[in-house]
Amino acid sequence: MSLPDFISVVPVEPIVSPCVNVCKIGKDRLCEGCRRTIDEVARWTSMTPAERDRVMAELPARQATGQAIARLPGKGRGPASAN
Repeated sequence: MSLPDFISVVPVEPIVSPCVNVCKIGKDRLCEGCRRTIDEVARWTSMTPAERDRVMAELPARQATGQAIARLPGKGRGPASAN
């Protein structure tokens, strides 16, 4: 099946996510798996790359001060899931 001439196919780059498939909001109002806020999780796919980069840069500090669940090999959708 071919597409009509007025429809163009635009390649889409995958969006890296820190999600580790442990989605539970803790008392500190951060996801216990990835340490993002509810708003960051909800807006992730509509954020600009710069906004996502800023959040990704903040996550190590959030993990150091919280009880983040360690990423298991093969889990999640981020770059560490290739382990």
